[in-house]
Amino acid sequence: MHLYLDTILEIIGSALSLHGIWALTKGQRLGWLTGLLGILIMGVFCYLNALYGQVVLQVYFAVSSVYGWWSWRQPQGQPDQDFVPELMSGLVFWSSLFGLGLVWPACWYLLEALNGQAPGIDAFLVAASMVAQWWQTRKYIASWWLWVLVNVVSIVLFSLTSSYTYMLLYFALMLLAIRGALNWQDLARQHRQRQSA
Repeated sequence: MHLYLDTILEIIGSALSLHGIWALTKGQRLGWLTGLLGILIMGVFCYLNALYGQVVLQVYFAVSSVYGWWSWRQPQGQPDQDFVPELMSGLVFWSSLFGLGLVWPACWYLLEALNGQAPGIDAFLVAASMVAQWWQTRKYIASWWLWVLVNVVSIVLFSLTSSYTYMLLYFALMLLAIRGALNWQDLARQHRQRQSA
């Protein structure tokens, strides 16, 4: 029964996550809500498979998805504006990496204490994903490049748990992250050209 439930959760969660992220690569706000459903399903899957760092991460993703949905809204009474990705300052970049460097070992320690699977990898994914998700809610182009790294490491993690559907999901997410980075760079370039015209 557990294997059957895992498979169902993997398939439904993967489909919803892919749709949500695909929409975000295009700057569509609806991606936050579709992704939220996939996040909730993946949280259950990770809990059932003792990936406790991933469970905590799914809770963070759920909260930040609601924030992303809210922060990407158009001001009331304003006409729809084009989606404009942003470049991040050096201060944001370095302070984010500093935070990642603090959270990673703390999570690693906690996950080892909880007897979680692959605590070092799981902890890195928690820390790096938190940074990437925050960057994405702020529309920073660099979020997509960090997602590429996170997705590659996630493929390794899910290979250790023989979660082949999620391995495929993270491969697809890696490709979507590359597409998102390129799309957002193009959107930012188009916006700069319109501003200078």
